[in-house]
Amino acid sequence: MDEAKELATAGPPTDRVSRDHFEETGDRTLLAEVLVIGGEYDAAIDQLEYLLTVPSATSVAQLELDPIWNPLRDQPRFKRLLERHRTQ
Repeated sequence: MDEAKELATAGPPTDRVSRDHFEETGDRTLLAEVLVIGGEYDAAIDQLEYLLTVPSATSVAQLELDPIWNPLRDQPRFKRLLERHRTQ
């Protein structure tokens, strides 16, 4: 788990992020998935909060349907996040 988290948090080189926002959001999605698998739910939700505020492939519908997010379903913060962005 530590190695996966380290690879996911290393992220892309800074110059690439500035040129490719979509690549950055993909990296953040991967990081959120690794964090969920590792049981670090608050840190995963931090990433999801960001992803729902910028153009990305992450959406409320995707978070509601994809089983990777099942461990977050009972988390009050995750529920609030979905509700807040469902109406936007």
